[in-house]
Amino acid sequence: MKIGYKWIKELINIDEDAYKVAEALTMSGTEVEEIVHETIPSEVVCAKIVEVKAHPDADKLSLCLVDTGSEHLWVVCGAPNVAAGMMSAFAPVGTDLGPGMKVKKAKIRGVESFGVLLSERELGLTDDHTGIMEIDADVNPGDVLVEALELEDWVLDINVTPNRGDCLCVIGIARELSALFRKEFAIPQFTIKEDAKSINSVLSVDILAPDACPRYAARVIQDANIRKSPFAMRRRLFQAGVRSINNIVDITNYVLLEYGQPLHAFDYTLIAGNAIEVRKARQGEEFVTLDSEKRTLRAEDLLICDREKPIALAGVMGGENSEVLDTTKSIALESAFFNPVGIRHTSKGLNLSTEASYRFERGIDPAIQVLAADRAAYLMAELADAKVLGGVIDVNHVTSDQRNIILRREYMQEVLGIDDFTDADVADILTGLGCLVEKTDLGWSVSPPQFRHDVTREIDLVEEFIRIYGMEKAEPELPTFRPMKRSSDEMKLNGLRSRLASMGLAEVVTYSFISPKWKQFFGDEMLELLNPISDEMRLMRRSLVPGLASVAAKNKNLQSRDIRIFEVGKCFFPQQGGLPNEKVILGIALSG
Repeated sequence: MKIGYKWIKELINIDEDAYKVAEALTMSGTEVEEIVHETIPSEVVCAKIVEVKAHPDADKLSLCLVDTGSEHLWVVCGAPNVAAGMMSAFAPVGTDLGPGMKVKKAKIRGVESFGVLLSERELGLTDDHTGIMEIDADVNPGDVLVEALELEDWVLDINVTPNRGDCLCVIGIARELSALFRKEFAIPQFTIKEDAKSINSVLSVDILAPDACPRYAARVIQDANIRKSPFAMRRRLFQAGVRSINNIVDITNYVLLEYGQPLHAFDYTLIAGNAIEVRKARQGEEFVTLDSEKRTLRAEDLLICDREKPIALAGVMGGENSEVLDTTKSIALESAFFNPVGIRHTSKGLNLSTEASYRFERGIDPAIQVLAADRAAYLMAELADAKVLGGVIDVNHVTSDQRNIILRREYMQEVLGIDDFTDADVADILTGLGCLVEKTDLGWSVSPPQFRHDVTREIDLVEEFIRIYGMEKAEPELPTFRPMKRSSDEMKLNGLRSRLASMGLAEVVTYSFISPKWKQFFGDEMLELLNPISDEMRLMRRSLVPGLASVAAKNKNLQSRDIRIFEVGKCFFPQQGGLPNEKVILGIALSG
């Protein structure tokens, strides 16, 4: 997961730089694989386009008089959105924008150009290259762009382990940092202005497969104006590797990255019967997803349907027949909790993985569906001038997941090997991670939050505590043990080995498995392995000769003439109707 550091800092006020934060996350088990520093050369400035006129020799080019704050320059520009009075990003001659992108004075179709007006993609800010960057902020000509718009950022590439689906969002990472740095964090605050018209008058939801879909929440938004999302939202999506579509679709992806809750927006007018039905697919049923692929489904796959047809492959991808287009005005917004196992089977079975399925497979918080839907509805009202119908549909079959785990201080000390942590340390850390903590005589009674599906045992709580408290605080200590007393037989064998070694013989240890070719020397009564390492090691030895002979032959091939070796090892003899008899045998090989 990739996320901008400044987005994280909006939720938690920490002074540490991105590199120290990355180190703290990594040491606590949430590995930051890479940090990408994003900035723009200081030569790039905000510039006002004073005048635009047609290029004398090119229909698709314009001549722009640009106010850079210190001078007026003529620039040749091919962007279709260029207009007098707009503010944009300007790079003067000599600016180095990256490998192979140094700005030079150029003559374009006979007209000299003294710089370049830049698109967002050329600046590395988004993937938008439909025109030059439009700056809506209150800036002046000549302001350094990276400072005026506060564009410097650090993108953290975080490797989230499969059990930590709660960390696949900005709020999850902020929660981790809150526990690590003992700082408060806050989720975004907002208030929805709802219309008097109720959602229940225009939409109904019925779950026919509650085991596969324990919870389904929905909101309806009307009179939305579909357009390009604001720059700040598109920048954050771009940093996360998500392509901007339009303001409605972008908002669903934005909330996904913010809360970790996948959302889906349907064109409400394409929902037949004004009803949503969650059901299992019929074996062999076909459905066309948003990527225009016709997919053949299995009976275990889950569908979101209206009264006539499927409109989404639950938890994975929406349908082409209910897609939000630029002409869409009314939206039905889905925020659901699906069974992780079912989504995993569907995703793997169809070889279709999405940002939504990736999170559903790992388990999301079953308590935030309404909150995430409210957040998206609020943003749609703000950014699409939309009307949010009153109320929210919330069909909830989620059973209580109240886990009470007794955490004993004595057990923690035994497992960790440290005892200098305080009761406050334990309470603060576990509370910071979202647990409810109560002190008991032996330690604490802890209730993990619903979004931590992986915390079910006392040892899990110990692990959660120490990864935040700091593994480095546990001093390494060699284990103590009592040496075992050797038996008299073992002492005799060791004495034999020592005496033979003192006589100039070298001890060898060979495999107990030998080749079937040795049957001709030892007969057919040999133990045969059912699962041998190889066909040449299929029999259990009845003698040490095969191993000693093999060692002697290898030494002879290396021009070693004087060979004095011995082996003390077990040989195996079959017994009628019982386990084989094992005998310790001494073998000696001499040559010279």
